[in-house]
Amino acid sequence: MSLNKALAQVVRGVRISKGLSQEDLSTVDRSYLGRIEGGRAQVTVEVLNRIAVLLGVEVGLLVILATSVLEEEPSQVTIRRIDSQLSQLDQGGPYSSIAEMLKAKRPPTGRDRKANAAENLATAQRMRSQGASLAEIARALGLAKSTVHAYLKQDAL
Repeated sequence: MSLNKALAQVVRGVRISKGLSQEDLSTVDRSYLGRIEGGRAQVTVEVLNRIAVLLGVEVGLLVILATSVLEEEPSQVTIRRIDSQLSQLDQGGPYSSIAEMLKAKRPPTGRDRKANAAENLATAQRMRSQGASLAEIARALGLAKSTVHAYLKQDAL
């Protein structure tokens, strides 16, 4: 079974258990909701959140229940596994990283800044002033030509 099919069963099951019709979930197009409940649509997190709000449950609950269906296990087993993973994450300290990203003025790119970026910039500038090509600089620094180009463009600004 796919995650879409598991999520379809959960959304439909919760909707029916709450005594709601597809029309009651008015902020989601009825034909789209039908495709979701049929497991024939890719659901974005935004749409899943709207559905959860209309169903009066947390979006995470829908995901947990879908995971339980997918793994063919009771929801309590899934919850215990997630709780264990949360405990491990808590020990690893990602919450401070998440807080730092939220405080940042711009969203993170997904890659850590390299500690030697300033050094690479200086080397790229020096080599360029000596007439080296982008390819030569990239090879010397072990970087992509596009990265070297970005360094040199940054210098021009």
